[in-house]
Amino acid sequence: MAVTSARDRQHGSRRSRLLAAAAAALLTFTAAGCATQEQALGTAVGQLEAEPWRKLLDLGHASREKGDLQTAVQFYRQAHSQAPEEPLPLVHLGDALAEAGRLREAAAAYRATLDLQPGNSRALLGLGGTLIKLDQPLAALQQFEVRLNQNPDDLKALSGAGVAADLAGESRRAQNFLRRGLEIAPDDVTLLNNLGYSLILSADYEEAIALLEMAVAQPQSTAQHRQNLALAYGLAGREEQAARMIRMDFGDDEVTRNLAYYRARRSATPLAPTESRAPQPLRNPLAEAAPLETVEEEVVAAATPETGDPSLSLGGFLAD
Repeated sequence: MAVTSARDRQHGSRRSRLLAAAAAALLTFTAAGCATQEQALGTAVGQLEAEPWRKLLDLGHASREKGDLQTAVQFYRQAHSQAPEEPLPLVHLGDALAEAGRLREAAAAYRATLDLQPGNSRALLGLGGTLIKLDQPLAALQQFEVRLNQNPDDLKALSGAGVAADLAGESRRAQNFLRRGLEIAPDDVTLLNNLGYSLILSADYEEAIALLEMAVAQPQSTAQHRQNLALAYGLAGREEQAARMIRMDFGDDEVTRNLAYYRARRSATPLAPTESRAPQPLRNPLAEAAPLETVEEEVVAAATPETGDPSLSLGGFLAD
């Protein structure tokens, strides 16, 4: 009686599973028009043998969900090394690197994806967002416009193009992108916020208020939206409403300081040292939510052409 080793049994079991799966897939490939059953079987087995890189992707996803971005990056790199012709590992690598703040590496991963698959929508959007964070708005705008040439109704591309154009000092162009997005999705909270904030930068406070009130009314609204609305109220001279909105997230000291800032901006008078900080609920133009402590940060002067207040930063924008 022949003795079968555990390794032989494991190999045989794996081979049996592969052949069974390939046989099951054979019908699909044959129905799809493969010339012969041998071709179909070879294709199915080849795909199944290539599965390890997908498993590495799954491990990367699991690590990323746990917040372990360093391990996720390692798994995505391994997946790419096993399947260098596949764009998907590179896209996920770019996403994880961007989330970890390794922006130049993320941009390189997205560009490598586009080398493999020009026009990859996820890579275009990811690269655009990363270039904004790298303070390269014109280059970012190019990526979003390529995506919009593919799909003029892509809301993420329209929102990203709006942010990039504003950062590049093209406020009217930015607002056109954002208005196009709102024509498609009138209740989109990110588009409402971004157009509202762009209008604040252009000193069009009443329209900004109307849009930001709509954003704040959405169930998914955050401190970011509320404090942008407070800023619009304050710069429009509606201090009672501004104070009420500030108090939804901050205490009395912040209310006093922010109202002093709004008054100074309206009158263009010099600020006292203790009042010289602008109420900035968010500094990163592509962050998902507003870290509350950033209200204490100093204002960064931003060149806002045409009309608008040059002392306001562009930090109130959000990404999807």
